[in-house]
Formats: sequence, structure tokens, C-alpha cells
Amino acid sequence: MSSSRCRATATASISIHIHAIASRGVWSADGSFEPIPALDSRQLMLRFRHHALRNLLACGRMGQATLDILDRFHHPGFSAYEGEGVDADDSAARERLASYIIHAPFSLARLHYDREAGIVTYDPRPSSRSNPPPTPAERFSPLDALAALTAHIPAKGQQVVRYYGE
Repeated sequence: MSSSRCRATATASISIHIHAIASRGVWSADGSFEPIPALDSRQLMLRFRHHALRNLLACGRMGQATLDILDRFHHPGFSAYEGEGVDADDSAARERLASYIIHAPFSLARLHYDREAGIVTYDPRPSSRSNPPPTPAERFSPLDALAALTAHIPAKGQQVVRYYGE
């Protein structure tokens, strides 16, 4: 199964994520499981980055000049993480993993509306670092807040979760 989604970051900007759950092998015709070796996360990330950027270029969503600039960045702007496996009989771990993949793109607990001022505020996510630099809350007019929040809603009929296999 894989899920492609957006979420709001600490400053309510859009952060596109693609999550995937995949088996560590394949099943043969006789029903036996054939494990595959661990993946090279860096090579996986670079290959995905290459294909994603080329597709954006091919469909006119990005120009060659922008692609050239991105190629000069120190950080590639993409990452890949291969986590620990989840045992088939560990239902709690499977549930935590599924909950993470489908969690909401923004937090209602961090969203506030001041009716008198006519301002919507989105508080930054608390930092896990010991002495983080302060991140200011994002402030929006009500219409701008609605536009930012609805930017995360997929188009009608758009498939955002895909299931592969049996």
C-alpha cells in the first residue's frame, strides 16, 4: 500500500509526502516467501527524485531552469527511510503504522480563531530540540486560512491510497 499526501508544516506551508508500506520480499507461485536484501536508502531517494523531477518537467509543472537550480542544491530536497519491519502478528505496531500514514494533514488543536480580530492563527509544532529558535505562529485572514486548509483536499475522485497485492 502507498499513500501520497500533503500536510501542513509548523508554519502551515505545504509539505508533500509519499508514504509506502511494502513487504521485504515476494511470494512465489508455490506460496513461499522469497526475501529481498535491504535497500540502499540513498539510491532509492536519488532514483525517486530523478523520476519525480523529470515527470514535473515533462508535464510542464517545472522548467529546465528550475531543475538546473535544484541540481545545484546541497540537499536534494528528498529523503527515503527504510524502517524496521513489522511482524505479521504485531497488531499494535500495524495499527500505529496505519494511523501514522492516514493522520490528518494539520492539527485542529493548533488552529485558533479570534472572532473579534478576524484572525486565524496556526501555532507552530512544539520542537523536540532542547533550545529551538522561536517559530512564530502563522496568521491568516479567515479566507486565506480556508484557502490554505482546503489546498490539502484532493480533487473529487482522486485516488490517494493505493493497495497492491492480495
